[in-house]
Amino acid sequence: MGPQIGYRAVFFYEYVGPLAIMLLLFMRPSFIYGECSKVYSKQAVLAVAAWTLHYAKRLFETFFVHKFSHGTMPLTNLFKNCAYYWGYTLFVGYSICHPLYTPQSNMAIVYAAFAGMFICECVNGAVHLQFSSMRKELQEDCAYEKTKQTHDSPILIDETIIPNGKSVFIKSFGCSHNMSDGEYMGGILQRGGYTVVQDKDRADVWIINTCTVRDKSIASFENLYREAQQKHIPVVIAGCMTEADKQLRQKYKKNPIIGVNSIHHVKEVVDSLFSPTAGSSSTLSEMPPLDLPKVRKDPSVEIIPISLGCNGACTFCQTKLARGALRSYPVEEVVRRVAAVKDSASEIWLTSEDTGAYGQDIGSSLAALLERVRRTVEDSDTMVKIGMTNPPYLKPILPQLAETLASPHFFSYLHIPVQSGSDAVLRRMNRRYAVRDFREIVEYLKAAVPGVTLSTDIIVGFPYETAADHAATMALLKELRLDIVHYSRYYARPHTVAARFEQLPMAVVKPRVKELSDWFKGLDPYAPLVGKLMPVWVASECVGGARSCHTKEYIKVMMPDAGFRTGDVLLVRATAATRFHLEAEVVDALPRRLRRSACPRELMEEEAAAIKTFF
Repeated sequence: MGPQIGYRAVFFYEYVGPLAIMLLLFMRPSFIYGECSKVYSKQAVLAVAAWTLHYAKRLFETFFVHKFSHGTMPLTNLFKNCAYYWGYTLFVGYSICHPLYTPQSNMAIVYAAFAGMFICECVNGAVHLQFSSMRKELQEDCAYEKTKQTHDSPILIDETIIPNGKSVFIKSFGCSHNMSDGEYMGGILQRGGYTVVQDKDRADVWIINTCTVRDKSIASFENLYREAQQKHIPVVIAGCMTEADKQLRQKYKKNPIIGVNSIHHVKEVVDSLFSPTAGSSSTLSEMPPLDLPKVRKDPSVEIIPISLGCNGACTFCQTKLARGALRSYPVEEVVRRVAAVKDSASEIWLTSEDTGAYGQDIGSSLAALLERVRRTVEDSDTMVKIGMTNPPYLKPILPQLAETLASPHFFSYLHIPVQSGSDAVLRRMNRRYAVRDFREIVEYLKAAVPGVTLSTDIIVGFPYETAADHAATMALLKELRLDIVHYSRYYARPHTVAARFEQLPMAVVKPRVKELSDWFKGLDPYAPLVGKLMPVWVASECVGGARSCHTKEYIKVMMPDAGFRTGDVLLVRATAATRFHLEAEVVDALPRRLRRSACPRELMEEEAAAIKTFF
């Protein structure tokens, strides 16, 4: 963090220096100019008066007008800023105050310049006073909003600056569970008096919520960490990285660390950066409660973890090392959170390291939880998205799961990672299912939920993977033709079983990745939907004048923004298809009653006309 100094102190020295230096030079001291005349031209007097007025105004604003969100800045900034302001004043003042200075002879120009400067200073001061009064109103509004928040209610992003408070930037890498952890930490800190900002250059503290799944995530963390060091900004490290890798934990031991099970202690950890008596690290093992406040990255999406850890023991995965064994939240606790946020979020994501395993440790099941969630949201306009589920836990609940995916308040979307199309590779991965299990699940859901969107994960180049193994994976993908395939080459993760296996050379892996990539990019799954009518749910994302929406199957739809509200349901016609989304035009807004009826992937012209006539 380095030596710090208050903002107001820096500005004081910046401005009092030029004021004092100019007045000193105006006195023409003999140790600078020698023995000389004390007669001054009108031009020099006006110039010094203008200079004095400007810096006196700045000093007044520093103490009585401006408010500072950041308490301190690095002490080195004081010397850099003063060198600039004081040095420039010496250069200008020495010339203007010199007895031999030859001023502008046309006094009309001089008076006009002085009047223009005076007017500009007055206007500038008036603007600053107006901003100050607006800031006061915002602070009062913010305080009022805080009194309305309850312990169960999510706190949305609010970048209103609290005078003399500390600001925090939170960056989360990885899965939706990690994103939710970051949002919870933001909510806790905001409730504790900190300001959560999205611009890291405005922050006093950075919290980096790490992911250990891929080398890319680790590299991104290290780049961000180095940037913070260069800027002398303290960093708190959270997430899976230091939990799963003891060597990395040792490497960053000088930084405060928050364990994945201790995010609810984030305020104490951040407080420790400013108070030596507060605790600096927290790696407790209890489960963070779900009723914590939250600062959502996307105000329209509430991410709810339904469990921590998993029952698997995959040979390639570090997540089990970081998150531990499966621990499910009680059904009632999850349902309470859903009930608390259903009216403030247009989408609710149920997430976990393995959503399908939910309840195995508490005598419940994902099917039982989903039924309770369905009943909880049926009187609202929110849509629920089920998180990643591994195949072993899906087969026993397939009928109930299909019924849920087809119901009005759930997106007909499911992410089921298969990882490989070879049983031999799956055994080496210790995935605890066979390819036929995955195939049966996909075929059942496609038949039971028309138009369902299914996505999967593929690891290319796992140790000992043969050409035949890779060919089996390609054959499976071509057979099932899933809409979304997340693929990557295998990354050996430290301290995992697979890291001790003999690794395939990159010369073998790269061509396999390219083959899969070329095949995947050649797919055009959304082309048949062009020209069709379909209902879409408006999301919060708006890029370049285009608004993002989702179909019931969670297909992304982009269309020109016409002032739609997040959560609105629109009837649109698909006009074009890209590899990853549809483009559409709005036909009509759908009434609320239609939101509570099943919405198929597409509507025929006659059906759409009937809907419009009926409503």
